[in-house]
Amino acid sequence: MPPLVDIGFLKEWAPNRGLDSAKDPVLNACLDAASAYVESETSRVFQSDARAVKLDGNAADGRFLDVLRLPSGHRPVTAIGSVTENGIVLVAAEGYTATADVIIDGLNAGACRLIRRGATQGLDQSYYRVGAWAPGVQNIAVSYTAGPATVPSDIQIVACEAAWLAFRAGHHVGLSSKAAGGRAATFTGQLSEWAKQVLARYRVVA
Repeated sequence: MPPLVDIGFLKEWAPNRGLDSAKDPVLNACLDAASAYVESETSRVFQSDARAVKLDGNAADGRFLDVLRLPSGHRPVTAIGSVTENGIVLVAAEGYTATADVIIDGLNAGACRLIRRGATQGLDQSYYRVGAWAPGVQNIAVSYTAGPATVPSDIQIVACEAAWLAFRAGHHVGLSSKAAGGRAATFTGQLSEWAKQVLARYRVVA
């Protein structure tokens, strides 16, 4: 996944212009860390990309335990690639379709829901209630495309600010924590009040 802003944008935004290309590898690393930080802080994605998630059938809700929701921070969902239940490929379609196993509700909107139709087959070949997702843990696999087509301009500026903090700090001072994979960092108390307000506005509340 590319950073939320490219290095050219950062150099134009940077307080002291004229950064030579020798600094590019470090600036790119700072942009990666800053982008991961922004998405981690808001629990949202800001770029359209292919994604995959495993959901718990046990977490289904609705009157018939027939509704599963994709992560609320992954929006808008623009396409569903595949849905499998206990390893069995299901037919998914937007809107009501007589032959569909799963109805997709909320494409290109807010939260996206997957509504189960038809009989549900378990791993032991037994069948559950019509319309219910098979109970289980991480037994529903979904591939999909989600995220806005363009990164919001205020998020781009916050990413620049965080990347510049990392760069000025010598690439390690000010990065108070690292997340899995080394991409995410926490910029404790150093962002401007405006940047903090932007992050708060986008933050997804569970």
